[in-house]
Amino acid sequence: MNIAVGHNHILGFVSDGSVVAYDENFSGQCDIGDWGNITQIEIYNSITFCVKKEGKMLIAGRLAEKYWGTPLISPKPKFVQK
Repeated sequence: MNIAVGHNHILGFVSDGSVVAYDENFSGQCDIGDWGNITQIEIYNSITFCVKKEGKMLIAGRLAEKYWGTPLISPKPKFVQK
């Protein structure tokens, strides 16, 4: 299992492609439902980023709605420049 640790939550990436999230979920960062076929996980503040095997990016969390709309299932990753 790979683990990503953020400011407000923890993600675990299981070898079968599933993801588990743990926290109090104040910002919706753990609202990952039954996301599967995941190949990569990342956390930034209160946002969860997961990349599916087919290349789609899934995003959950407080800032996801502000920048991308939520829930987002995008065929190509979108990045915000600061």
